[in-house]
Amino acid sequence: MVDFGGMNIANLAWVTVRKPTDLCTTTTRALAMGLCEHGHRLTLLAVEDLAERSSAPWDHIPLRQSKRRGFQGRSLAKSAAAWFRTQSEARDFDAVIVDWPLAPIVAPVVAALGIKLVLNDRSPPADAGVLARLQWRVWNRAWGMVTRGIIDCGSVVSTNHASFVTQQHGIEPDRLHVVPAGVDLDLFQPTIKTGKAPTRLVYHGRLDKNRGVLALPMLCQRLRTNGIDAQLTLVGDGNALSGLTALAQQHEWLTLLPKQPHRAMGTILAEHDVGLLPMPPNKVWSMASPLKLSEYMASGLLVLGVDHDGHRPPGAEQADWISLHAQSAFLEEGVRWLTQLTSDDLNDGQRRSRTYAELNCSWRHGVNAMVQMIQSVLVESS
Repeated sequence: MVDFGGMNIANLAWVTVRKPTDLCTTTTRALAMGLCEHGHRLTLLAVEDLAERSSAPWDHIPLRQSKRRGFQGRSLAKSAAAWFRTQSEARDFDAVIVDWPLAPIVAPVVAALGIKLVLNDRSPPADAGVLARLQWRVWNRAWGMVTRGIIDCGSVVSTNHASFVTQQHGIEPDRLHVVPAGVDLDLFQPTIKTGKAPTRLVYHGRLDKNRGVLALPMLCQRLRTNGIDAQLTLVGDGNALSGLTALAQQHEWLTLLPKQPHRAMGTILAEHDVGLLPMPPNKVWSMASPLKLSEYMASGLLVLGVDHDGHRPPGAEQADWISLHAQSAFLEEGVRWLTQLTSDDLNDGQRRSRTYAELNCSWRHGVNAMVQMIQSVLVESS
């Protein structure tokens, strides 16, 4: 670690579960880039490189991972732990960031080397069923290590998320750091829409039944029944895909696209008018604003969704470009809102949505919070 005028420049490692094909990798890439731009040296330990080797400002150590669902996280964690046990350069790191699914196996090995640890929690488990129960067990073990001091501190994505962690594990506020999500304002930009065109609705992300996505074709169908020329695009995959595919074969207004590279999503969203947030008000969705919300706003879309804390942009309570409703009233009130919109309402709302994103959703907010968290950890060790 080097001190430049009170700024500790550190040699950092980040052990991550993310892959280049994950949309959520955007967060890892943006925060990693920010750490490097602030002068830190960074090494990512991941199953694949998160950028082209020639252009990435960080080093990369490849990890092995099982292809069997349910064993992927454990195999990745074991690979990372083995690297820290056997490689002499592991002792050169000043601090290690570890994603929560890997922490129970990786953290004890890193802590035994006397290296500072930061837990990275971008979201608690979001799956349903048996897999979710297993994931919650790992999540609790990870945060339990922060409680016991094996891990020095943790990062969360919102104050609601921090409150939940505190409630579950009694962690002191000064050991929790809010690192908000952001959006690439250059990649996600609005386009000028001219002439009479259909009202184009879009959702992208996991197409799972527990995320409320099956309500979206019903929304579009009701709009069409009410005389609105509406079209719906759903992007992603999940356990609701087979049912949605059957609907798409019957209705030309429904378009299904497979999971897209992040750069392609900027182009797709710019072609639409309204972004949809159907996720229900359970404890996971209510904790953190989904990345897609920021991407919708940066693309100049109006937003229609289920009302809960995770879907409410801070300071936008009176905004006319976002309409949130109780889950039981989502279809009825959503149809009412969209039916009443004029073309001027749509254009003005889309401009204000983009303006909000420019003022509040840049990645610089999350990067600055991440850098401050790392500084606090390094100061404690100096």
